[in-house]
Amino acid sequence: MRSKFITYFILIFIFIFIFSSPLLAQKKETVDSLLKEIQLIKDLKGGLIKADMALQISESINYKEGIFQSNFAKIKLYYQHEDNNECLRRIREIEPEILISNNDVHIARIKCIKGLIYTRLHLNSNAVYELNGALVCSNKIANHNERHYRKGYIYLGFAALNDNYTIKNYDSIILGYLKKAYLEFSLIESDFDSDGLITTCTALGSYYSNKSYFNAAKFYFNKAMILSKASKSQNSLGYSLNRIANMYYNMKDYNKAKDYYLKSNEVSKLIGDVTLIQNNYRELSIVYEKLKNDDKQKESLLRLKIITDSLNESDNLAVETAVKGIADDINSKHNRVANVTKKYLMIGCLLLILLFCIVLLYSRKYRLEKKNRETMEKILKEKMHFIQSIDSTKSSVVKEEELKNVVRMAMTNDVLFFQKFNELFPDFKESLLKIDPFFRIRDLKFCYYLKLGFDAKEIARYTGDSVRSVESKKYRLRKKINISAKEDINAWFSAL
Repeated sequence: MRSKFITYFILIFIFIFIFSSPLLAQKKETVDSLLKEIQLIKDLKGGLIKADMALQISESINYKEGIFQSNFAKIKLYYQHEDNNECLRRIREIEPEILISNNDVHIARIKCIKGLIYTRLHLNSNAVYELNGALVCSNKIANHNERHYRKGYIYLGFAALNDNYTIKNYDSIILGYLKKAYLEFSLIESDFDSDGLITTCTALGSYYSNKSYFNAAKFYFNKAMILSKASKSQNSLGYSLNRIANMYYNMKDYNKAKDYYLKSNEVSKLIGDVTLIQNNYRELSIVYEKLKNDDKQKESLLRLKIITDSLNESDNLAVETAVKGIADDINSKHNRVANVTKKYLMIGCLLLILLFCIVLLYSRKYRLEKKNRETMEKILKEKMHFIQSIDSTKSSVVKEEELKNVVRMAMTNDVLFFQKFNELFPDFKESLLKIDPFFRIRDLKFCYYLKLGFDAKEIARYTGDSVRSVESKKYRLRKKINISAKEDINAWFSAL
């Protein structure tokens, strides 16, 4: 019964796996298709609807890449329509998970878009930090196209960042970054994504237009227009038309400038790009002034005021959100540093305590060993003095060192003590055996201690016997060799 249940379970699992795999693959394809459609949608609302659909499907099948791409599609839409506040809010929702994923592509994208938003909000130092972080991650991306695409946008970010500064020498730096961006986008193989190259061509066209190098400007604007129409990118087309209008304004061809601003405005309204509409009305009001068309100038200024008021409120909110986000990041880093510092302080304290204990232990051991050495030296001197007072023939330097060595062996109960003693006093053992041929080795060894001048307590300490046992041995030894209680047994054996 049990084996049947297991078999049924396995069959059900195989059935589910076989039929669910194509379904999962189909849903992933649907998500990828929706994400591609977003790039062709003109307005913000339509793009967000598609992004939400892609996100819901991705979450239903736990498609991690789809979840991230859907969220980033929303961020990109908000960025393109310059809703900086919502863009930052969305970034903060997904950023923690991305940063711990160690995915260089995703981290580079998040850091780059943050850098670009901070550049818009003139939070320059924070923009530099994020863009540099994005560049580090981009250099580690293995995919050729993806690496160059990311680096291209980062260099565009650095160009925009330097454009925030009012120093004249920054013009050459801006051009340098734009050329780097152009090179990176040009290195992309196949039809990867032309938005970056379109943006760069438009930026280069604007740069040369502002410098009155109109032939160079026309070259890059023409390329941007061709790419915009080929990719059907309305957003890129709107900005290209706006920059071309600026060029004609610089050329003082105000009628052409007006026509291109109006074309840009038509595209901007279709895609709902409020910031681009604002720029168009601002420039149109100036162009109409040049064309002496007061009514159109007033109309442009009125529309400009309405849009500017709305955008100022949004930008203020975005700055507040950005500053709060930066403050949260700083606090988070501070807390991490504080926790790490606390951890290392605790480890340091434990190591110091351990070191103190080791030093204390070795100090006590050293003092004890020193005390033992001093005690041994003292006892050695006493024994040497005792032996030499009985027999002055032991006073030679060589004999004295040998005698000290034997006394040390006696004090440490060395196994070679018996042998070394016999070598130093070869006649002593024979003399004892003449008194009693049945002396055992332990009896002889006991007599050796007495000859060296050790008292009962010392013998007990060095041999491990009790004092009472040693006293009993001394008593029996006195009777055996007929020594009276009044006679010094150590002196008697030393003289033997």
